[in-house]
Amino acid sequence: MVLVDNGPFIKSMRLLFEEGKKGSVFVTFKSVPADTLKSKKEKQKGHTSDERVLLARVTNGKDSRAKRKFSTHVRSKDVVSFQLAIARVLNGAADNLKKPARKKKKRSNKRSHL
Repeated sequence: MVLVDNGPFIKSMRLLFEEGKKGSVFVTFKSVPADTLKSKKEKQKGHTSDERVLLARVTNGKDSRAKRKFSTHVRSKDVVSFQLAIARVLNGAADNLKKPARKKKKRSNKRSHL
């Protein structure tokens, strides 16, 4: 899994949605304590011990050869702007969720006489 910053994560997510028009894209969010981060780079960015961090992951869900996974850590002060960016990407990719137009069945007007 590739750990990227918030901006490249949004771009990667948009790219996965464009590539996966006929496939699946999985997006997961998890709240974790900041002191459990594995990356020294993230620990040095100034996370306090009582701060919670949003762990966001996205994957295209394909087999292991073509599977692409990205993740990012979002600080609590950046969550609102990150959610707005995610919402724009999800709304743009929601075109596949529209139901197809159904053909209307013709009803026969024949009445049975007794």
